[in-house]
Amino acid sequence: MHLSGPLRDLVSVATGADGLDYMTLDAPEGWCPGSADLSMDLVIEAARSDVAIDLTMAQAFDLHDLGEAIPSITRLRFDALAEASGLQALAQMHQLRWLWAPSIDERVDLSHLLHLEDVTLSGPGLLSALHAPSLRRASLGLEQCDAEFTVPPTVETFSLSGPRLVAAQLNEARSLRELWLSGVTEVDLTGLNPSMPLEVFSLMEASRLRGVSDLLQSSRLREFQLIRVKSVEQVDAIETAEIDWLYVEGCPDFDEATASKLATKNWHIKPHRPRGTRASALSMSRMDDGSYEVVFDDWSIILDLFGISYDQPSPIDSGDIEMALRWTLQNELTDEAIRNDRFDSEGDTVRVLVPTRQEASAVKRAGNNMLRTTQSLRTALDAAATAHQSGQLRNNAPAGSPPEPDAEIG
Repeated sequence: MHLSGPLRDLVSVATGADGLDYMTLDAPEGWCPGSADLSMDLVIEAARSDVAIDLTMAQAFDLHDLGEAIPSITRLRFDALAEASGLQALAQMHQLRWLWAPSIDERVDLSHLLHLEDVTLSGPGLLSALHAPSLRRASLGLEQCDAEFTVPPTVETFSLSGPRLVAAQLNEARSLRELWLSGVTEVDLTGLNPSMPLEVFSLMEASRLRGVSDLLQSSRLREFQLIRVKSVEQVDAIETAEIDWLYVEGCPDFDEATASKLATKNWHIKPHRPRGTRASALSMSRMDDGSYEVVFDDWSIILDLFGISYDQPSPIDSGDIEMALRWTLQNELTDEAIRNDRFDSEGDTVRVLVPTRQEASAVKRAGNNMLRTTQSLRTALDAAATAHQSGQLRNNAPAGSPPEPDAEIG
């Protein structure tokens, strides 16, 4: 594809949901037709050259200003920040494959767009895109759905946030492989068609899930995720489920007893602990090589300590916990234990590796004491930050290195 010099300098490369890279032209902040920093001629050239047009930061525009390039546009994104007009031009974008649009009330018929494969939409105005014959991926953010709303038969990956979803709305979804739901009031999958080729089910921030046993009847289901779902019915049905991967966090119906029954190699269940209870914050396990790891990954404990609802993010992250734990170990353990522990944290998991069970128990005990009260955690966080700034916070020693002769403890 040949691009003029000025356009080539403005495009960047992005990766789509299909895993393929594509070129995109980002309109600068406050852009509108006639702006000197990006001429409309360059926007039209980009549209004709199969370059995605991203108007997220634009101030105001009329889609009709794209003129003769409209039928050639393949990818388009714009957001609620812009004052968009000329929305009926969307219906003339006959080569459109990907669309990301804000909440729009104005009705625009997109059902005839033969190449449309991927949409991210809010509001009712563009829902006709769900009937486009080649649609494969759809992500919707809606306040409510019409009674006749259904997931179309061509869609393979469907995401929804907002309204209630019931099994009847999935009856036509003959191609659906992945279902991602968040912020919904209720999901009732009672009566779900067992022949649906569903492989992945994820539900986050929901009030209630019903019909778990019917969901698990899908012979192809391999991944099942529940995060902060207030009520899950038929939990017992999960015990005999033949799925490869299960992840549960922040769900009151999964207590310590349930979690222990469901414990298996590839299933990850963080048991719900009512406020006021305090089980061990860190876990300890023996590795294949005979060494031990001590792990912290239960963020509900942090939310409890700070008095934050489970549907809110933690005020600190794993980096903060690791730094506070480093300081705690540096000040509470013996020289030998301090020199032997090694941090190997990743993502939301803080992991400490030590050679012996005795040292692992000491690390676990120190970490539990650090996380016992809000004040003990705050003290460790503040002291660790000060030690880090002054260069007094110890880092990992190289594996197998001898103790430093003048190591300073606390």
